[in-house]
Amino acid sequence: MLNQLRIRNFKSWQDTGCIRMAPITLFFGANSSGKSSIGQFLLMLKQTIESPDRKAVFYPGGRNSAVQLGSYQEMVFRRNPNKKITFEYQWSLPKHMEIGDPLSDDVFSGDKLHFSAEVERGNAKPFEEIIAGKLKRMKLINAFRVKPISAQRQEYEVQVGTKGSKDWVDLPDVGFGVSQVLPVLAQCFYAPPGSIMLMEQPEIHLHPSAQSALADVMIDAIGSRENRKERGIQLIIESHSEHFLRRLQRRIAEGYVLKEEVSAYFANITRTPATLEPLDIDDYGNIENWPQDFFGDEMGDIIEQSKAAIKARGQNANKSRQRK
Repeated sequence: MLNQLRIRNFKSWQDTGCIRMAPITLFFGANSSGKSSIGQFLLMLKQTIESPDRKAVFYPGGRNSAVQLGSYQEMVFRRNPNKKITFEYQWSLPKHMEIGDPLSDDVFSGDKLHFSAEVERGNAKPFEEIIAGKLKRMKLINAFRVKPISAQRQEYEVQVGTKGSKDWVDLPDVGFGVSQVLPVLAQCFYAPPGSIMLMEQPEIHLHPSAQSALADVMIDAIGSRENRKERGIQLIIESHSEHFLRRLQRRIAEGYVLKEEVSAYFANITRTPATLEPLDIDDYGNIENWPQDFFGDEMGDIIEQSKAAIKARGQNANKSRQRK
């Protein structure tokens, strides 16, 4: 049960003062006096806890929410986005609680808990803008733009420009290859810190140059930070892409990623039973034990193509002489 509540800089309230909460707590007042805002604030805390968005400090609500409070600027006192919304509350526990300090062996006990916090508007980029930036880097879109939904709201929409089109479209409405890689990018940059992600052929349906760029995005993901701390995510990838691997090798040579940060294995089915063979990657990105026909017989194809070209030229030259 709540015992005390205090809210500052929320909607019409600069400071509610300390409110004593009882089994029956009543608020009276004229219309638009701010009494409803107190209940709205508590409902917003409830729906924030229930929101699947773990990064939401406040979840102001969506289409089906109990309350829909809009942007931070719409919630803050006098619509001043530079002000901080602060709140504190105390509640009684259903039974006595004891907490031991493992360092001092002291034991603390009580039947009430107190919580306080202050919230301010951040300057982080919209998540959609981050994803659109990665898509542009992969050359899957030509450009993107971020614009406010309305002049009164601090919410934005991201639209992208695609090749061969003069129209701006919403991010989810672009081509098939982009729609396939979108979940991959979203997970890379939105998964909780410490996450382990399994990916099966993330490069599928992508142009070779985009497959190479995808490797750069993965390097960005493992080096990304959240709240000034390394996210420490791990990517476990099954791939058929030579372009993806070649870009990783290049980035190791260039020093953008350490060789110790990349572990690669080749599933060898020429033996029975099949074996997983580790690929030895040196400091310059070279694979020292490159398996035979790893990505097909590339050199053999080049040689046979050259032979066929020489033979065709010879045949054309003979036909030319015969006509003369």
